Amino acid sequence: MKMDKRGFLLLEVIMSVLIIASGVMFVIKSYSTSLKGANISQAMTRACFLAEDKLFELEYKGFRDGIPEGESNDSIEGEPYYRCGVNSWTVEDKDDPKISRVALTVYYTKGTQSRSLVVQTFLKHSEG
Repeated sequence: MKMDKRGFLLLEVIMSVLIIASGVMFVIKSYSTSLKGANISQAMTRACFLAEDKLFELEYKGFRDGIPEGESNDSIEGEPYYRCGVNSWTVEDKDDPKISRVALTVYYTKGTQSRSLVVQTFLKHSEG
């Protein structure tokens, strides 16, 4: 009895479809993970820029009027998912009594998770 060997067995077809499907699933999962990472990175970058803007504002305000001690929480204009908290206190330094320590926290929401970025620095008050 002679067999014709021109076609594929059903088992071979099923195995090849299974291998291709698992490869496609891996690619889709990788793409989804990279999109999530890019969104988190974008939100963190925006928070960094907002923190930098707020620090420049505080630095300018400190040079003009002095930096007020205590805590404040502000919303950020035009940014509904971001808000800013500032905590400042004067550093007791006999050499230079006009220095404030400032802790700036930018709170932001991305999706269902809330995150925060904290920056601490020292700012000098204006002379005179």
